[in-house]
Amino acid sequence: VNDRGPAREDRIVDLSRKAAEELDMLTLGVIRVKVEVIDTPQLTIGLPPRAKEKMASIESAEKKKTIPQKEIPATEQPQSPVNQSAQTPFDLYKIRIIKPEKKGFGVQVAFLSDQRNVMRKILELQEMWFENILLSYEPGPDASPAFRIILGPFPDRPTASSYSRNLKEKYGIEGYIITLSDLNFTPR
Repeated sequence: VNDRGPAREDRIVDLSRKAAEELDMLTLGVIRVKVEVIDTPQLTIGLPPRAKEKMASIESAEKKKTIPQKEIPATEQPQSPVNQSAQTPFDLYKIRIIKPEKKGFGVQVAFLSDQRNVMRKILELQEMWFENILLSYEPGPDASPAFRIILGPFPDRPTASSYSRNLKEKYGIEGYIITLSDLNFTPR
């Protein structure tokens, strides 16, 4: 499991396309799995009530050595093998686009070229209740479109640096500090 998803409440885990290929599961679509909790980090400080409830449920299940499962009705069939794991889940999403000033600092958490992966990463961050997501659309190394996913903005480097350390400690997300005014949108 290498995606922090899925973005659907009736699913427990999601695999990336590459992981599904490695496990020879690409054409299976949706399957039942057993999830075993190895460690539950203490991340509840500052989380919304919904997140705290979910973590409490996981911790309770861990103590019982079982994971709560949602029963799938016998009439429900697995989705067709159109490779659900490689697509953004079908659903309704609210998108709000604001063009901010390029000033201050940000913590870059991804640099991607595939638009589907960009949407997946943004959904993943939103599922973790991040609201400060910035997207930089720019020419990549070979002049094809590239996308930076940045958390911010922050008024100064020390604030961004502190935020980056907290991302790593609390969520295991690697990021590095960038100066937003240095973003270059001209072909290289």
